[in-house]
Amino acid sequence: MPSINIQGPRLHLLVAAVGALAFLLQGYDQAVINGLLGLSTWEKTFPQIDTSDNKSNERSLVQGTAVAIYEVGCAIGALSCFIIGDILGRRKTIFGASCFVLIGVTIQASSFSLGQLIAARVITGLGVGAFTATVPMWVTECSNAHNRGKMVMLEGMFAIGGVAFAVWLDFGFFFLKNNSANWRFPIAFQAVFAIGVASLIFMLPVGVNMLAQMTGVNIITFYSNEIFTQILGYSGTTSRVISGCLQIWQFCMATLAVFLIDRLGRRKLLMIGTAGMTIAQAGQAALTKYSHVSKSVAGATLLFDFLALGFFPIGLFLIPFMYAAEIAPLKIRHKITAMSAATNWLFNFLIAEVTPIGFRTIGWKYYLCYMSTSATAFMFVFVFCPETRGRGLEDVDQFFIRSDNALQVVKVARDLPWDAGVSTIIDEKVNKAEHLEESGSI
Repeated sequence: MPSINIQGPRLHLLVAAVGALAFLLQGYDQAVINGLLGLSTWEKTFPQIDTSDNKSNERSLVQGTAVAIYEVGCAIGALSCFIIGDILGRRKTIFGASCFVLIGVTIQASSFSLGQLIAARVITGLGVGAFTATVPMWVTECSNAHNRGKMVMLEGMFAIGGVAFAVWLDFGFFFLKNNSANWRFPIAFQAVFAIGVASLIFMLPVGVNMLAQMTGVNIITFYSNEIFTQILGYSGTTSRVISGCLQIWQFCMATLAVFLIDRLGRRKLLMIGTAGMTIAQAGQAALTKYSHVSKSVAGATLLFDFLALGFFPIGLFLIPFMYAAEIAPLKIRHKITAMSAATNWLFNFLIAEVTPIGFRTIGWKYYLCYMSTSATAFMFVFVFCPETRGRGLEDVDQFFIRSDNALQVVKVARDLPWDAGVSTIIDEKVNKAEHLEESGSI
């Protein structure tokens, strides 16, 4: 298929747009099931995961598995890029991922049994996992150092836009009572995004040159409607409106992150995000404990939901994906980004799996787990993560080459002259040429 005949900034922007479309699909698929849980037609089709009676731990466990199994597919899809990424290349991997998504979505939307739904969610996950392991790296390699962060963060903005779109589309179909189209259509709609990515990817360049999820943000993404109705006492309609407003707010903050990433840098935003999530989870724990006292306390709990979905897209949503691609050497970049994406999805699976039973057994204390992991993530970033803003990928290699141990990398990155990596490569080539000249080889 011929390439599109554009160059320069417009080509970079188109690459970012295709990457954004892939992540729009990822965000949509991540959130679409949240609005389907609790629908009468959904519960009639899949009675094994009906938790509306709020009594059965077994059904809560099955529901968690049905939701979380998608993350297992994503993890496998991401890990598969460890092997096939450099064999197929970036574009073929992305095209293959689109095909898996289309197959999985078709089976999901036509499901009449829980087994069919679970199998389809795994297949869809295989494609989405491959997207997350490949697309940020592809966009990183196709971008210039001065705007690399902005180009990749556009993907994050669109991913959260996909979450918001899914929540509001679910809300619209919520009023289509007693018709299974109220859950089949929202699931099927994501095929539009997969077709768009598959149609455009071969027209563009090849592009060769754990901690975020454990902050607990996906408690809101996966189960906000269940939390608002069963724990905070809101109606089904009100809970869906609140969920939609939360995702619009998150989209606005993701848009802000696009403009901050190349101004403040990766390291500062990672620390801001983890610190903010620590505060948000602590507040949610404290207020959820007393949410039964009055509606005012339950309403105040929502403030910390908004706080969490403000800090997460600024510092933690897509930066880890991009950061893995930036710090990885070229020879093993695909392998490292595959491992990074797989870790993300495995922890997604953990959260989706244990959240229903976690709230049912320990209640408000469940938030304390994520308060602790968010604080740990802050310390990890502070000690180990160097700033890569505006640096060429050759410079980033030098951060690690010139460090004697992991504790020195941040200081070396701070002190290293700009373009040191490029200078090193040039010096090596000059020395090699001089050696060949002296030996009479040239």
